[in-house]
Amino acid sequence: MISNGADSKRPRADSTDGKQETKRSKQESSPPLQEVISAAPPLPPQSAAEQLRYLDWQQSAKIAAVLEQAATETKSPEAGSSRLSDIPSRPPKEYHRRQSEEPSHQTILDRSIEHIPQEAIATFRELNKRILEANVKFKSEQTEHLAKSKREILQTATVALNRVAEGQSKKALLFGVGNGLDTPLQELAEKFDHLRLVELDSKSTENAIKQLPSELQTKIELVVADITGINGELCRSAQEFIDSSGSLKQYYDLVTKKMDSIEEKITESTLDLGTDYAFVSSQLVLSQLGSIPGTYILNVGKSKFSTEASIETENAHNNFLKSYSRMSDILQKKHIQSLEKSVTPQGTVHLADTYERKNPSSEPKLVLNTHTINQVIQENFKPIKAQTLWIFEHTPNRLQFLVMSHSLERRSNDQAT
Repeated sequence: MISNGADSKRPRADSTDGKQETKRSKQESSPPLQEVISAAPPLPPQSAAEQLRYLDWQQSAKIAAVLEQAATETKSPEAGSSRLSDIPSRPPKEYHRRQSEEPSHQTILDRSIEHIPQEAIATFRELNKRILEANVKFKSEQTEHLAKSKREILQTATVALNRVAEGQSKKALLFGVGNGLDTPLQELAEKFDHLRLVELDSKSTENAIKQLPSELQTKIELVVADITGINGELCRSAQEFIDSSGSLKQYYDLVTKKMDSIEEKITESTLDLGTDYAFVSSQLVLSQLGSIPGTYILNVGKSKFSTEASIETENAHNNFLKSYSRMSDILQKKHIQSLEKSVTPQGTVHLADTYERKNPSSEPKLVLNTHTINQVIQENFKPIKAQTLWIFEHTPNRLQFLVMSHSLERRSNDQAT
C-alpha cells in the first residue's frame, strides 16, 4: 500500500544538476531495490524454523525497500527511519549453510496432510519415538529383526537392479522408513540414482536421512503425505461429532456411520507418486494403515466422556471397532494394489509386516488377516522367492511379533515376457 501511494503521488524530479547528482550518489550507495530480494536463490528444503527465518528476512527486505523508495521520493523522515541498508543484504546464515555447505534431500509437503490435526500427527510421531527408545533399550534383542529386515529389502532390491536396462534410471520408492532402523537407507542410496521416501512423520525420517553422507542425501526426496487419503477427513469429523454429541454412545454412532460412508472414497491410489520405479518397498506399513484416525477418534471420545458402563455404549463401541476393522482391510488391499501400479513391469516389490502379536500371558492375536492379505498379493504379484518368517523380539518376555516378508514381482510380467 505504501508503494502504490508513493507511485500515485510522486513529486517531480529536482531540476538542478547538483540535487540530481546527490540523489544519484545516494541511490548508488545501496543496492537497487529489487536486487537484494531477487538475488536470493530459491528456498531450499529445510526445517520449518529455518523457512520462517528466511521468509522473515525476505519480507523485511521488501518492506524496507518500499520505505526506502518512499523516503527518497517524499523525503519523509518517518519513511526513511527503516532503511534498506539496515536489513542484511543476505538471507539468514542457516539458509546459506543448507544451500552450499550441507547439500541435503528435498522435502515435499503433500496436500493430503493439510487437514490432519497436529494432535493426530503427534501421536504417530510419539509411536516412532517409542520404537526408537525400545531399540536403544533392547538393542541386542532387536538386532536379529533389524538385520533380517535389511537383508530382505536388499535382496529384492538387488533383483530389481539386475533387471534395469543399461542407461535406464534406477529409481526406488520406499514406504515406512520411519526412523530408518530396519531400512538399509545408505546401501539403497548408493545403489539407486534416486530414492523417493513417503512418510507422515517427517521428523523421524529426516533425522535418518541426515545420518547419510551429504552426496547421498541429495539423491533423496521425502514426500510428507497421508497415503490413505482419509485421515484428515475422519479426524476432522471426529472433532465435529464430539462437539455435538451428548454421550459417548452417540459419539461412537456418529463416527461409525462416517467411517462406513468413507469406505467408498478409498481409491486404489490416493497419491500420484509415479509408475516408473524399479524397486518399491513397504516395510511394516500395512498394520499401521488406519491407526491414526482410529487412535485419534478413541482419544477424543475419552477426553470428553468418562467411561460409560452401559450395554448401549459397549455395543456402540464394538460397532465402531468392526467398522474400523473393515476400513483397515480396505486400506490394506488398496495399498497392495498401489504397490503393483507403482513398479515397472520388470521391477520388484518388498512387502513385509507383522502378522501376529504374541504375549506370554495370553493367546497370540492376529495383527493382519493373513488369508485376505495373501489373496490380494496373489492377485497382483507372483513370488520371486519363498516368503520369509521370523520372530521380532519387541520387548523381551513381554511382546513378540511374527514378521512375514515377501519378495515379489508383478503378475503382469507373464504377459510382458
